[in-house]
Parts: sequence; structure tokens; C-alpha cells
Amino acid sequence: MQAIEDAKQTSKIAQHYIKEEGNLPPWIAAEIISFGSMVNWYSALSINEKKEVVNFFLQKMSTQGLVKTDDKLQFCKICLEQVYRFRNLSAHGNRTFKLQLSETDTQKIRFLDEFSISFLYKAGNEIELPRNGLFSIIVSIIVLLDDQYLISNMIDELESIANTYGNKNLFNGKSIYNLFDVDENFISRLKEFMNLKFSPKNNN
Repeated sequence: MQAIEDAKQTSKIAQHYIKEEGNLPPWIAAEIISFGSMVNWYSALSINEKKEVVNFFLQKMSTQGLVKTDDKLQFCKICLEQVYRFRNLSAHGNRTFKLQLSETDTQKIRFLDEFSISFLYKAGNEIELPRNGLFSIIVSIIVLLDDQYLISNMIDELESIANTYGNKNLFNGKSIYNLFDVDENFISRLKEFMNLKFSPKNNN
């Protein structure tokens, strides 16, 4: 894989392992390549290897044991694509407010129901948040991350931003909630999701 070969030339960690151990362990290779290369790496895996990766990603999702393997694969594919698309948009300076990803990168209601996380998108008064916008990308990040500390820090930073700018008109009379297509209670639902994911019963 060219990305790994390139990283061997620039990464001090990779060079250390090659010099001291005579090889580059795959878990180190995974840390030194770009996210885009990681997505491509995943795409190149065999179906059985993808199943192992997906089961690892979803091991703390409370209903994952009841979900069909094909649905797990499709759900994770959408999560990865959402984060990947957002990363590319951000890296190239494109706007991320009022973001709308393509139909193929939109989360499916069926998958959200199967994993018991459709409540995340319900803003009250029968209003549902977009399943292809910034909020959905945040949900996808939480799905894919296995580190409660990182997730908690991300939610705390989002809460700080909401508390600072929530009551201000930022652009053409719009608040931060309008600009990013979220409601005022989105933080509490993200916290609920995190607590459900890392509840003791899901860690046994």
C-alpha cells in the first residue's frame, strides 16, 4: 500500500520500529496513515475481515447482537463515509454549516431504529434533525470511537460552544442552532447516547 510506504519515509515512529524490530506492525501502520487511506484500506478487506472490523466498532452498541450482519456492514459504511466526507470538506476549506451530504451518505432510519439510536434525531414537536448533516456526522464519530474520554471531551467542547454562542445572532439573524441544523437539546441526547454506549452492561 503506497500510503504505508510513504509514511515509512516520514514517520519517526515507523522508522523506529523498522530499525529496532525489522518490521512495521499493522497497528502502528494504522496510526501513521491518513484517515482517507484507512477508509481505502477497510474497503479493500475481504467480507469476513470487514465483519470482524464492524463487530469491533459496534461491540458497545446495546442492540448490535440483534442486528443482521449485512445491516451492520451498511451502517458502518455510512458512518465511515460521513466522517470521511466531512474531513475532506473541512480540509479543503468548504463550508460545513447547513451541510448536506449525498443520499448515499445519509443514515437510514431502519438502521437507526435497529441500533436504538433514532431518538438522537428527534428534536421535539415531530421535528427530526437531518440524517446527512453535521449532527449526523457527530453521531457517526461517537458510533465509531471506542474511547469514552475522547467522546466526552468532544461533547464538552460542543456544549461550551453552544453555551457561548447559543443565544447570539451569528449570521443573517441566525443562531448557531439554525446554522448547524441542531436543536437546543442536542447535547443532552449526545450525552445520553454516550452513557448508553458505555454503560456497564455493554462492557461485560
